[in-house]
Amino acid sequence: MIAAAGSLLAWRCWIAADGARGARAAAWTIAAAAACFLAMLGKENAVTLPAVLLLADLITHRDESRAELVWRRAPRYGALVVAALSSSSGSAASSSGS
Repeated sequence: MIAAAGSLLAWRCWIAADGARGARAAAWTIAAAAACFLAMLGKENAVTLPAVLLLADLITHRDESRAELVWRRAPRYGALVVAALSSSSGSAASSSGS
């Protein structure tokens, strides 16, 4: 449940960041990364969330080239990947310490 709720919340924040500019867009991106982190704490398969959001962007933003879209949003994708990897490395460290 936590993974699903975190993933849906991250997606909602991602969509809100699309409509925002400047500091508001950055705040929504940080919220999306935090929700991704929480989703990963719930279940490790939430690590696919950055890829899902990338594919959703590629499908819904057909008005610009794929390369331009990915390049423009690279910092946003990076924030999600960092959140996903940091939570998965924390899970691995805590399980190996037991």
